[in-house]
Amino acid sequence: IIDVVVLDFEGNMSNWVLGNRWQTPVYEESNYYAIESDPRFAEAKQELIALGYPATDSLRPVWEWIGKEHYLIWNEFVGRRVADYLNEAVYGPIKKYYPDVKFSNYNYAYHSSAYPVPDFHGHKGYKYGTGAHVGTHQTASLYGELGQVTKQKLDGVNLYAATPFNSFRFELNKARASMLSSLVPYTPWFPNKEYWQNLMNQSNFYQEMILHTLLSGADNILFWNPKTSESSTPASDKIMNDTIAEFNAIAGFSDKRTIVTELVPWGSDYALSGMQTGGKTVWRFTPVLETGETIQAMIITENPVTVKSKSQQLVFENATIHRPQAPVSAQGIWIVQEGNAGHTIRERSIIDYIIARIIDQAALIRFAFGFIPNSLFW
Repeated sequence: IIDVVVLDFEGNMSNWVLGNRWQTPVYEESNYYAIESDPRFAEAKQELIALGYPATDSLRPVWEWIGKEHYLIWNEFVGRRVADYLNEAVYGPIKKYYPDVKFSNYNYAYHSSAYPVPDFHGHKGYKYGTGAHVGTHQTASLYGELGQVTKQKLDGVNLYAATPFNSFRFELNKARASMLSSLVPYTPWFPNKEYWQNLMNQSNFYQEMILHTLLSGADNILFWNPKTSESSTPASDKIMNDTIAEFNAIAGFSDKRTIVTELVPWGSDYALSGMQTGGKTVWRFTPVLETGETIQAMIITENPVTVKSKSQQLVFENATIHRPQAPVSAQGIWIVQEGNAGHTIRERSIIDYIIARIIDQAALIRFAFGFIPNSLFW
């Protein structure tokens, strides 16, 4: 019996593979001429046009790519073609003998303009088409990398800096965009925590990414932990095991269903994911913490449960804070509500923020010196 097949076919005919003007030898432009000269290209051109490719343009703009969007349309087109080929040549024959097999191929997932998440270099593939999957599941690598996307203003105001929180939010939004764009089950690839390009490799945001992705509806997890040049240690394996165990203990019931319906706003200073499971509503709240702040300090009250970030307060009625005996992360809070409950968001004004900071500073002085100077309250 074969239960699961995980394919890692990363070859395709995108402009990054066929060659482009700025990254490869000029002679590789001949790849595009060869495709256009093939008699079968006339039919393919109609598919390209249906995706938005200008009818009178050749494939040369795909090769040139900078300053144009032809390459995005081309990459969507060939991505679908390769998915079809893999389904016919690999998945189909296996399914014939193992009809219940779960099957996927690396980085074949869905997207839509309704959930605009670029790739880690900032390429906006979501603008064209829907993406594709191979077999039974869509998949994507959530490896914590941020490339040229750091030169873009995803919130419309600030450059998307290479920070652990931004890496966490980016990968979570990448996963959410695929799951919200299609009902095809989603299985993410997570790296070992030590992976050198993972911006969360020194942060609890790595564990938070796993927990939030599961709460957002991921079907299973694929763990990339090679014992080679990208060596994964036993400690990293334990982190993954413990994180999954913590999720399963609070939310791993057979009736679990995500209630996530949107991306984390690019300017938000926290992430919130929720799931209905085991007759309860389970939430994970993960804010940005300033140096020296603890997650406990983000809890304002426990009846009702009220938590805060720098910008907002969130209130959960009929709820309790769940504290695991040995939590895998000190970056987030578990909140459990009876039944199918919700939450209220209160935006914190600048006055609220200033008062909160004064109170925080007063508390620190009291802790350090045993008194509060009168000069703090004028």
